[in-house]
Amino acid sequence: AVPQPLPSREVSTLRRVLDPRRTTMAAPEWNFGHVAGVCDVAYIGSGDDARLVTCGADNAVYVRHPSSGEVEESFTEEHEDMVNVVAVAPDGKTFATGSDDACV
Repeated sequence: AVPQPLPSREVSTLRRVLDPRRTTMAAPEWNFGHVAGVCDVAYIGSGDDARLVTCGADNAVYVRHPSSGEVEESFTEEHEDMVNVVAVAPDGKTFATGSDDACV
């Protein structure tokens, strides 16, 4: 089965559950800036270096500061189809994404 993007309300709930500091973003940011829905969310790093990584059906991946929501890096041309999954390496600092374009 192909993973489907999470509705915004589920992403908001997921974000609150995943964020140990319980930071929040304003309602317009609940979709994390993805125009076609969020497919996966993961944290990389820890402490002050922690970042939130999201991927979506709009073929994009964003790395954001978890408390401000500010996009620090964006990957919008690396995949040609929906980005379904973010996998974090055991070191907690690097990540990979998987897409329907059959690329990692």
